[in-house]
Amino acid sequence: MIKIITAFVLGTLLFAGCNDLSTEAQANMTWKQFKKSPTAKCIRKRESRNKPWVVSSNGMWHGLYQFSVSTWQNMGGTKYAWAASQATRKQQHKIAFKTWKRVGWSPWYHATNPCY
Repeated sequence: MIKIITAFVLGTLLFAGCNDLSTEAQANMTWKQFKKSPTAKCIRKRESRNKPWVVSSNGMWHGLYQFSVSTWQNMGGTKYAWAASQATRKQQHKIAFKTWKRVGWSPWYHATNPCY
């Protein structure tokens, strides 16, 4: 019983570490602060090895944050390029930040889970 409770508490603390900012702090965060966050850095490392031009082997996921083309389009990325892999790092950070502001880390759950 103690082991289970300990694991649950640790899991909660690790999860909270990703979302430790207050709602107000999140609202006031800039895309430059976002790109420097430990979780965003971890996502980039896991998703693309920090290479902005990367495209997945099946062609569905593009860029630093491995955006689908539809997410890239829906978040306004096409003002920069048709897909994330064709955009600059700065442009990809801006769209990732916009995505995070709207839906949190959920699009990158599989990548962020080990980052907590």
